[in-house]
Amino acid sequence: MAVGSNVNPNYPIPGIDQSSKGFRDNFSTIKVEIENLQAKNIVLVGDATGNAIIDGGTGDVTIVTTVSAANVAAASPDRGVQFNDNGTLSASSLLTWDGSFVLNVGPQVPDPYYWVDLGETKVHSELLVQGDAVNSTLTIAANDPSTPVLVVQATTNSISVSVSDGSPMSFSFNGNTTAVLTEQGLNIGNGGTASVRLQVSEDLQSNVALFSSTLDNSDNAIRFETAAPNSTIGLLLQQTNADQVGGIRIDQSGDITIHSGANNGAWLADSSVKMLLTPTGELGIGITSPQFRLDVDGGMQWNLPNSANVAPYAVDVIGVVVDSWDVSTYRSADYTVQVTDALGAVEITKLIVMHESGAAHQYIYANLSSSGGGLGPTTLGTITAVINGSLMELVYSGVAAGNTVKCNATYVTI
Repeated sequence: MAVGSNVNPNYPIPGIDQSSKGFRDNFSTIKVEIENLQAKNIVLVGDATGNAIIDGGTGDVTIVTTVSAANVAAASPDRGVQFNDNGTLSASSLLTWDGSFVLNVGPQVPDPYYWVDLGETKVHSELLVQGDAVNSTLTIAANDPSTPVLVVQATTNSISVSVSDGSPMSFSFNGNTTAVLTEQGLNIGNGGTASVRLQVSEDLQSNVALFSSTLDNSDNAIRFETAAPNSTIGLLLQQTNADQVGGIRIDQSGDITIHSGANNGAWLADSSVKMLLTPTGELGIGITSPQFRLDVDGGMQWNLPNSANVAPYAVDVIGVVVDSWDVSTYRSADYTVQVTDALGAVEITKLIVMHESGAAHQYIYANLSSSGGGLGPTTLGTITAVINGSLMELVYSGVAAGNTVKCNATYVTI
């Protein structure tokens, strides 16, 4: 029997007749001490230097002993765990579960977060965190704004995050959903449901997607790549309301093609090619096998730089400026001048005009009229090039009243 008990451990003595009163007294003492023990707390104190004290008083039952269960010690009011350090327990608790139900790892004071200090913490097999009816099951935050809130590093080739019921996975920024991941793909933008591999959405801005580079003195590009020998890749544009599809593509040979005229849902097929540029620089318009730098299937119409087919001028014997241009920008001009007189006679003159050192020069190199052709002079009027300040002016004066003049000019810069 432990020290401090009033029970006589030597009563009764075997083989000797003893009084019944002794039996009753000893059993009564045992009953009192058992009832008293039921109302007490058991406290573990110290390191096995004494014995348990059980008496009839009102104090706690104190057991001075060592708990030797894989070197674990518990202390009040918080519950702590100490770990074996070369055969002895460390002086501070390294794992503490406090009265606020906060788990603290390390010798620091716990706060409302899960703390892991002084080195790595590894969770093997599986870590399962379950929440009740709250917004966040697990919150990871950093007190220092310069420290990343969450860093996930994998030593293998992939990181897997899954939603077991197949519902979309949402990513939020400042309380707004900015991305939604589904089985079909990733939607970035207004939080819609992606129906393709990557869907970028925007409701309010004209820039649906913006790719920016901050690298100075660099050539930057958004690269669309295919390595399959029999595949093409391109950028497809669709105006759904107009039922029109177009785009640009690179094919298996490296030809760059421009497409238009297809309908909603179409791909960039060979049948929609309108222009083709070969890797060696031949450009075909309306033709898919260009043989020259510019190979056009069909007619061509163009306006040369600063070419003008002006409205008709009504002129008489007084000179009229029928065209002008800036001498600081252009060196020369090639003119076709068409004149019709009051009787219906027609004259077409081709001439070149240029300037040098402030002087104007002109040369008629062809002249055709309804009465015959030649190199000039003109028959229905006179054409003169003059410099007036910063302008070169082409002046026409007729031999009689009633002439109508039209001109077409092509200018060549300095």
